[in-house]
Amino acid sequence: MTNKARPARRPASRALPLAQVPEGCPFCHEATVAPGVLMETPQFLVVCDRAPLVPGHLLLIPRQHIACYGALPRPLYSEFRALKARLAAFLAEAYAPPVFFEHGVVAQTVPHAHLHAVPARLDLPLAALLAQREAAAARGLGGLRRWYDAHGSYVYYEADERGYLLPPDGTPAGNLKTAFGQALGPTRPAPDDVPAITRDVRQRWQRFEQAHGRPTTRVVTCFLEHAGAICLLKRSEAVGSGRGKWHAVSGYLPEGKDPLGHAYDELAEETGLTPGHVELRRHAGPVLFADRAGGRPWEVDAFLFRAGTPALSLNWEHVEYVWVPPERLADYDCFPWLRALYEAVADGVGAASANSRP
Repeated sequence: MTNKARPARRPASRALPLAQVPEGCPFCHEATVAPGVLMETPQFLVVCDRAPLVPGHLLLIPRQHIACYGALPRPLYSEFRALKARLAAFLAEAYAPPVFFEHGVVAQTVPHAHLHAVPARLDLPLAALLAQREAAAARGLGGLRRWYDAHGSYVYYEADERGYLLPPDGTPAGNLKTAFGQALGPTRPAPDDVPAITRDVRQRWQRFEQAHGRPTTRVVTCFLEHAGAICLLKRSEAVGSGRGKWHAVSGYLPEGKDPLGHAYDELAEETGLTPGHVELRRHAGPVLFADRAGGRPWEVDAFLFRAGTPALSLNWEHVEYVWVPPERLADYDCFPWLRALYEAVADGVGAASANSRP
């Protein structure tokens, strides 16, 4: 996957139609991948691994449901190479130069192509294989496709821009991720550490994007809580985006304005609730989310308020509202990252004083 090729035409389709989404494939379902999405392009997602080998462990996933990168359609090659190079630059700057690996339908835990990008030298389990020349040099995506067409299953490994194809029966511990995890032993992050690691990756990505000329769109989002329920508001046909979707109180943050002060202004404008009607419980952010339309990333300051009343006075931006238990947020057609944002602020990240106001 390391050599260059001529630019390819970008296909029009972005993902499988809902009716064609394979049952049981988590990478084909929005609710599964949305909390970990770091960035997106029209045909690919970059997602934080839910069980990382090291902090900064990412996955590069095609939107199309394909078995492995050996089956990647040729028109997607140029977009893949550009995104992989950008990902490698980020990891090298923020963590360490990455290694890449993929299980080409060999002991895949998810039956959907995904390339691991790990900012660490993870070659100990492979040393014996490479020394015995059981690995074949891989010459770009074209070479990978030729191997897959001729031989089927493979394991791909890349370090220092040199790629290798390993035979399936020679893979340590069943697959490389398992082998690397065993080699890392107690230094591998514990499951309880993963949410904090994901937040840190987002923050580092935000700094990387800003340093390299890709600014963000800043917004504030306000979650209202009353009697254990969270308020969702249905966006009207008059708004510029997300018409008909359920959302929380949200608005663009003007340049130079304090996020908390703007949060109070948005609450008053969209719900009629003034500072005397609400109590600030927590703040999280800024949290970075990719833009699903391919635009600038969203940089969100999230606030959790306790409302003294469930009665709201809506303006033109919303047509109705409901109070739902937090565990039912996934039942509503919300913005993709809304549930992940609520979980971030509900966890108390960056907790703020309940009475603070500029």
